[in-house]
Amino acid sequence: MTDTRIRMGAAVACIAVLAAAAPLEASGHFEFGFHYGAWSVNVLKGPIQTLIGDALKSNFQDDFLNDIRTNTPGFEQTSYDQRVSFDSSGSNFGFELRWYPAGADGSFSLGVAIEKTSMKVALPEVSATLTGVDTATRQTGSLSASVNGQMLIEPLSFNLSLRWDIWPTATIHPYVTIGFGFAGAGAYDTGRVSYAYQADFVLPGKAAEHYADSSSKTFRQLEEESKTDENGNPKQDSFTLPGFFPFVQLNLGLKIRVSDSIHLLVDYGILDGFLLRGGLAVRF
Repeated sequence: MTDTRIRMGAAVACIAVLAAAAPLEASGHFEFGFHYGAWSVNVLKGPIQTLIGDALKSNFQDDFLNDIRTNTPGFEQTSYDQRVSFDSSGSNFGFELRWYPAGADGSFSLGVAIEKTSMKVALPEVSATLTGVDTATRQTGSLSASVNGQMLIEPLSFNLSLRWDIWPTATIHPYVTIGFGFAGAGAYDTGRVSYAYQADFVLPGKAAEHYADSSSKTFRQLEEESKTDENGNPKQDSFTLPGFFPFVQLNLGLKIRVSDSIHLLVDYGILDGFLLRGGLAVRF
């Protein structure tokens, strides 16, 4: 119900913006368009891989040691090596209505849009090798593990943006867009986090051991699980998802006049990630 109210509120806000513009339609100008593009954060792939690797290293070492010590309680780690690969992908498409208060040759415009954005952030492979010694037998053992996981969320958002066309009367001219938007909290009910894990442990004098696990949960399920431990007791480090999914927009683009009423657009910038997209706008 809350998500429905948020969407209704956004729709009302969009209508209010356009209604406020209606009295000025005689001197202003409207433009309707649609766009499609590719989303990712791979521009920052190197730093992100390093950051994620550092963040996961301690957790993975502890998990691997806990698995080993289930059957070999005296095992002590001597070395650990980990490699992380990162990838991201996604898409964005939407419909937009813009109003130019100064008319067809004006620079400034106000736009409202409905956007569907797909954002996938993945760890295609995390490989790790852990070696150590069984203090009871003084034998050296090793564990080889691989983990992969991904996060996928596909919010439907309502966006408000401000745009400035630079040299708007030129056939080809640049523009700058800034904006913000939000999707309802329902995005957390369908967005999922998934992972799969498998490892093999070898120690002389013992049978080889194999460990495996996998899981796929929504953001909402993770939120609920963070509130209590396995015994049902409240946890202090729980988290609460916000009541909406925010968007921040910053684009640089080029606009090409095909005719007085039809324009082509291509731009690159930020929309909770990096987005390259093209579009078609029709003036009326």
